[in-house]
Amino acid sequence: MTLSVLASLINRGKQGWEPENDKSRGVCGEWINASTVISEDRSQFFHCSFQGSTTLSHFVYVSNSDLKCAFISCLFYKISTTMAYYALRIENIAFCVISGSCFHSITASHTYGTGVNNAWYLDSISVNSSICTQSLIIASPYSRGSEEYTFYHNNHSHLTAKNSRSCYCHVRTPKERDDVSCFFSGTSCVGANSIDLNSVISDCVISRFNFINNTESTFPT
Repeated sequence: MTLSVLASLINRGKQGWEPENDKSRGVCGEWINASTVISEDRSQFFHCSFQGSTTLSHFVYVSNSDLKCAFISCLFYKISTTMAYYALRIENIAFCVISGSCFHSITASHTYGTGVNNAWYLDSISVNSSICTQSLIIASPYSRGSEEYTFYHNNHSHLTAKNSRSCYCHVRTPKERDDVSCFFSGTSCVGANSIDLNSVISDCVISRFNFINNTESTFPT
């Protein structure tokens, strides 16, 4: 079942960039140093680097229910948004893939986050083999899906959260599935608490998670 679900997510994600009639959406190898709103003609990013600062908006922002969006092997590095905004904010989208990406040296509200209006999840999202590290944030990143979802082999380490969760937030996964949110490692994070269990429904499962050497304390003033 795990392989079939993952294959389905990969195939859905590929529809956004591999078919010939969609090649115009792909952005490959760019250095992006200004805040960006994801658009239909620039919605798939491969081996791109995002770096810079903004005080008035999220650094990368998307809210379009018709788009399929991807960040494959991307680096989000030394992004500063003040504590009011995210490095990557995904509010509403048809499908999103974050894979093999790194969020490093971020100063922001969150490194990334999904959803709106207290329902902090999308219908379909895949976040795999990505890392968030060495960042100062309000709270740890979060990404959840209600229909199609994978969260495999991700790592949050050395995150410092200002008076909130530092390491992991569990919002929502497909019900009674122990094979979609697996193999997570959270280490050496500092905040008021390490984990938030904040699912809006029952029977959500996480499995094969490791939380090591996290510190729960008040953020120094």
